[in-house]
Amino acid sequence: MVSAEPFIEGWNFIQTLGEGAYGEVKLAVNNKQDYIAVKIINNGPMNSVQPDCKRNEIDTFIQKEIAIHKALNCKNIIRFFGMRKQTDRIYIFLEYVSGGELFDRIEPDIGIPRSLARFYFTQLLTGIEYIHSKGITHRDIKPENILFDSQDVLKICDFGLATMFRFQGKERKLTRRCGTICYVAPEVIHFPYDAQPAELWSCGIVLFSLFFGQLPWDEPTNRDQNYMDWVEGNTRDKKIWSRLDKEELSLFRGIISIDPKDRLNIEDIRQHGWFNEKLPSTSSIDVISGLSDGSIASDGSTPCTQPTKMLSTDQNPDFSFHKEVFLSQPMYTDEIYLGTQFATQTRPSAQQTISNFLTKRLTRIFLDLDLKSTINSLTKILSELRIDSKLTSDHSNACIRVLTTDLRGQLLQFNLLLYSFSLCTTMVDFRRTKGDALEFKRKFKLIEHAVKDVQT
Repeated sequence: MVSAEPFIEGWNFIQTLGEGAYGEVKLAVNNKQDYIAVKIINNGPMNSVQPDCKRNEIDTFIQKEIAIHKALNCKNIIRFFGMRKQTDRIYIFLEYVSGGELFDRIEPDIGIPRSLARFYFTQLLTGIEYIHSKGITHRDIKPENILFDSQDVLKICDFGLATMFRFQGKERKLTRRCGTICYVAPEVIHFPYDAQPAELWSCGIVLFSLFFGQLPWDEPTNRDQNYMDWVEGNTRDKKIWSRLDKEELSLFRGIISIDPKDRLNIEDIRQHGWFNEKLPSTSSIDVISGLSDGSIASDGSTPCTQPTKMLSTDQNPDFSFHKEVFLSQPMYTDEIYLGTQFATQTRPSAQQTISNFLTKRLTRIFLDLDLKSTINSLTKILSELRIDSKLTSDHSNACIRVLTTDLRGQLLQFNLLLYSFSLCTTMVDFRRTKGDALEFKRKFKLIEHAVKDVQT
């Protein structure tokens, strides 16, 4: 059962959606059963986990994020409702969406149907075009920062790295190295760079992930052979690129052109032949159903996984993890679905089961077992898979925390949240807390397969 925690008059917190180094995001409901996401930022003494960050820098990031986000009003961007400041806390009020994240809809090493990829990508371009029209660049476009409402409207979120690149008609080049390295354009690493072509490169990498369920390279540097093959045009014999037809390959050559001056702009992309091709129609429901029951088959290609790294201006080219944890990027980023359809949703009371508040996720399984048996079964499976785990529990719920590495040796953390619905039914909700999203999906599939073997 969900316990209600009073917030302000008429509003109660009913669920924690995410946690970060400086605060958390909670789901709040009022007496009319309207939902809203509330980002709560600790504005007190510096958090000991991030001693390298100065308080004035953190305050600057907070104020900048708020100022930028409140200036945006587009259907493809999470809405900013307002903020409230108390002595040691800042509350930011945002929309809540229930459709989940884009990455959650991508099957690792498979991707999604082309028609659906175009549908999502078209919406992404609309949101990016609007942001750029305001002289703003997001600077961290990736599937984890793309959400959906219940009607499959795409929403861009997380403006913690956003900045102005145009003011009063005058554009400036950017010099801050930031973003997620496998999605950033090569010029971001070497700076200065122009905001718009760099952002469109990131959009192109997102499109690639939609096509193939993997990324083309780990980082756009000469240390990455996959990237160098792209730079040198050695794609003909590469299995991944050979899966593209002529129009698709032409599109990628335009969007992720090495020279930003040669890169397609948004209007160029919309005029490209691929956007005018007739593609087999596939709905999101079809894809989600296919991913859930495993009916979408892989072509047998070798997985190409990417560790998630953050870029920093004051780091050398080894690009170790960014020390600054931005406030709109909590550790549980994939649990924050900000946006809602208040008027169209069924609004349960705060005392109904937690399943009513969980967003649409494919990383979730149901077991015909009671809570204790489920815990025993999962603990055994994780042990057999040589995955380290730690259990915390109470009488009705439990959490199994997993700390492991992905195929490339990068850190991967996720939680298995167990909810007892009855004496013989338990739901297990997998939540990534740190690491590559597609690698997380692979681990989920591995565990899910093992669970199915146990239940059959």
